[in-house]
This record gives sequence, C-alpha cells and structure tokens, in this order.
Amino acid sequence: MKHPADAQRVYAARCRDGRELRLSASGGVFGVLARHVLARDGVVYGVAYSSAMEARHVAAEDASSLSSLHDSKYVQSHLGSTFRDVQRQLQDGREVLFSGTPCQVAGLRRFLRQSYTNLLTCDILCHSVASPRIFSDYVRFVERHTRGRMVNLSLRDKSRGWGSGATRIDYADGTSLYDSYWASIWAVAYPLHLITRPSCHACPFCSGQRVGDISIGDFWGVERALPQSYCADGVSLVLVNTEHGRQLWCDVQADMFVDASTLDDAMQPVLMRHSSPDVRRDEFWHDYQRGGFDAVVRKYWHYSPLLALRQRLKLLLRIGLRETGKEVERQP
Repeated sequence: MKHPADAQRVYAARCRDGRELRLSASGGVFGVLARHVLARDGVVYGVAYSSAMEARHVAAEDASSLSSLHDSKYVQSHLGSTFRDVQRQLQDGREVLFSGTPCQVAGLRRFLRQSYTNLLTCDILCHSVASPRIFSDYVRFVERHTRGRMVNLSLRDKSRGWGSGATRIDYADGTSLYDSYWASIWAVAYPLHLITRPSCHACPFCSGQRVGDISIGDFWGVERALPQSYCADGVSLVLVNTEHGRQLWCDVQADMFVDASTLDDAMQPVLMRHSSPDVRRDEFWHDYQRGGFDAVVRKYWHYSPLLALRQRLKLLLRIGLRETGKEVERQP
C-alpha cells in the first residue's frame, strides 16, 4: 500500500555523531533510527555481507551489530526466513524496524496480512538492485586476482567526502584497497543497468508516494535547495510518510541536524521514474551464458591482462609492506 503524499513531510537531515555520519552512505539517519529502536529493546533488520560476501537481511539486537548494516550494498539481498522472523518478533510484542527496498517493504506487509503497531518500516530510495549471481562471480574474480578474501565492498567510501566516488575493498587479513581498479569494475557495472533485475525496469515504487513509514536516501542537490543543510560528510533526504513514522521521527530529532524541505525542492530521479535497461542487456546475458564472467568483464567493463598485471604489482607492494610491519591504508 502506498501512503498518500499529502500527509508526507520532507526533511534534510544528518546525524550529530560524526563517527556515525562517516560510517554511513549519506547522512546517518538509519543508524539513528536503529539505535533508538534498540534502546527500547527492539530488533532491527537490515542488509549485511555474509562471510561469503552475500548480501543478506539479518537481525541486529544490539548496537555492536549495527556496523555491518551501514553503507549501501549494490546487489539484491537474500531475505531467507526474514519475513517469518519479523512476524514472530511482532507477535512476541517486540518493536521491529525493518529496512529494505520498497518492494521488500511491500512484500513484508503483504506477507503479514495485518497491521502491527510495533512495526516500523524504512524504505530506501532505490535505483535498482543487481543480480546476486553476477555479484558472486565478481567477488570470486576479485579474490582470484588479488589473492585475498573479501569481507566488504564500499562504493561510498567517505575518505574524500560524500559523493566523491571513492571506493574501498576490505580483506579478511585487515588490509584494504582504496580506489582500486577491482572496485571500479562494480562501480562501473552497476549503473549501466546490464546486470539489474528485470523487475527494476518496471518498478511501481519510483514515485513520491512511498510504502514505508519513513523513506531515506541521499539528498543530492541539497547545497542548492537548502545551503544551510549541506555537509561534506553527507546529508540524507527523509520522507516521513505516516503517523507511525512521525512518532518515531519526533523521538529521534534531537540526535540530528534537521531542516524542513519540500518534495519539489528535494526531488530526485528515483522519485520520478524507474531505471531503463541498457540496450545491450540481451546481448550481455547471451555472452554471459556462453562465456561466463571472464568474458563479459572483458567486453563490457574493459578488463585487460595489462591492467591486471599493474594491479598485481600494486598488490605485491601491499603484501610486502604488510610483512615488514608497515600499515597500508591507501593504494596509489
């Protein structure tokens, strides 16, 4: 069910806690909402990477579990038994905050078949989700070439500020690759819409009428719409869509810097239209079925053995410095 837009309130917001803000993809609003629910003995559902680098919906029941739910995962998450788990928690009387794409929020509401006063839903302003199969192939490809086990991929690293395009791959040995060629493969692949799910190109949720109690995303253009709200570490666009959402929003505002806005001033492409498939989509999947990931990464994302060699030399430098006891934080 979409909520009527005339009852909606629009805000620019960012977390007052600087560390929380830098860990988040935009303004840190999800973390504030989540901590508030946990403080009331509630449970929070969001997306984290598993040990196998699969994006999965998981439950967080304490603040220490929230860090893995930060940052955007540009791939469809695996829900597993999440809907049943949410239902059980609700029936036991616990407050639940569920965060996901609009279609996942709508799916949860359909599954529950009734309203719960102890359920809070937060939908993200979603551009589309990528194929988990392709993402898994990508992870194995990177691990094979860099000879390390990935534990995290961030396309929204804030070391150079919000929206800088900085990337980071974290490894199980505690090292990281910043702004590497390997991360750029996925950063280039995702927005091309070759690997996004077909349903995303007919998404009925790309509008100002939202399905969640609260909707959150990046407030791109805030420096023009609300100059006083701009922050180099990120600003969230927040749509408060229901009375239930307003109650929670009133409870958490003291932990944020908040300015009221309007939907017109805050308008984002994802609130107007769904994404369109790349004209080469059918060709891409035909090539993938015939030649696998190695074939398509060469044809569509310009992978070459020479680039791989250069990256391997950088990797050897990283390993050498690590073995001599020097900490490596950034790659050239």
